[in-house]
Amino acid sequence: MPLLSSYPALQDRRFRRLILATAVSLTGSAVSAAVLPLYILAITGSAALTGVIATIRLIGLVPAQLVAGGLVDKFSGLRVRVIGDAVKSICVLAAAATVMSAGSLALITVLLAIESIVGAILAPATVSMFRAWLPEASLKSAFSIWSFLFASTAVIGPPVAAVVYHYAGAGIAYLLDAATYLLSVAVLAQLAISLKSRANPPVEATERTPLLRSIASGMRHVVSQTFLRNYIFSVAVVNFTSAMMLFGLTVVLAQQSESVYGAGMAAIAFAGVAGSLLGVKVPDKRHYLQAALVSFVYGACMIGGAVLPAWPVLLTLFAISSVVSGALNVSLNSHVMQLVQPDLVGRVQSSLLVIGGSLYPFAASLTGVLIEYFSVSVMLIVASALTAIPLLWLGGHAYVEWRSKDVTAPR
Repeated sequence: MPLLSSYPALQDRRFRRLILATAVSLTGSAVSAAVLPLYILAITGSAALTGVIATIRLIGLVPAQLVAGGLVDKFSGLRVRVIGDAVKSICVLAAAATVMSAGSLALITVLLAIESIVGAILAPATVSMFRAWLPEASLKSAFSIWSFLFASTAVIGPPVAAVVYHYAGAGIAYLLDAATYLLSVAVLAQLAISLKSRANPPVEATERTPLLRSIASGMRHVVSQTFLRNYIFSVAVVNFTSAMMLFGLTVVLAQQSESVYGAGMAAIAFAGVAGSLLGVKVPDKRHYLQAALVSFVYGACMIGGAVLPAWPVLLTLFAISSVVSGALNVSLNSHVMQLVQPDLVGRVQSSLLVIGGSLYPFAASLTGVLIEYFSVSVMLIVASALTAIPLLWLGGHAYVEWRSKDVTAPR
């Protein structure tokens, strides 16, 4: 079948079950995530406060991701996913009850922050299963499908969120999210039971080192790899500036109307879907150039948005950047995993997420302040200036890579 030949990861039954569970849980997460800014803006009317709450919700990601890899390598990724999805469902159920009873916004923020911390563990857990179950030749298709799921569920999330929020309220949206996590738990638990009954349990880590030592070994591996070291510190800045652009667009669209917000965010996600599907066609070479192109496209779109800050222009420019970055990131993520030993995948992925996402939680706060006290154009100018840093750094390495006889990224 053409689909299986283009995406060989789908030939693995375990991977198909994992993707089904992930698709279900991500759909609910996309709905509740899209509801949050609508809810906060409606009750506070402040872009700055909305940004601060988003930062509080996300700030726990960094310490959580620091220990996530060690946990995943110490236990099986499948076991971590089952427990993590169960805990997330409890947090979201509590948030739904608080919203529906007109409870404290501070309590809602804390509950969603805990849910976000638990969620930080699930990405390394999922990636560890890719590496344990699939041959190296299937990794790029696995990351393409994973990126497709994130983007496609994000297409569904905003319009559904707008409808549910308008007719039923934020509490119902969080109830739907909790239900999807429980469905995910059921699918993954059944998979775990099936694998155990076949005497083929999920791969367990053979190295039982202390957690802190595991974390340190993941960091050392990242720093020791030339490409990983240069790439990931640049990614931290790009993730920060792209999050500024996305949160700014979120505020601008939400200030128009619920329908514009839902349709606009779905359009952005659809662009990401297209990019993730194109990712398998990106050649597995000149990875510094690929990473530099991501920075260049984001920076160019930010400058264009600063000149013409109308919401249709911002929407179009971010959609363009989502297609390009979505395709290139599939290739880059696949290459990164090829540089990692199977028994180090969890802790290295965790280290990459910690470094790459270290600035991310603060993007919403800075964006909200810049928009509320200055303008969208000023925010985009600041973001584009910051994006020039990784562009110049990665561009220099891309030039060296191009001049080299070996066109693959240094290992």
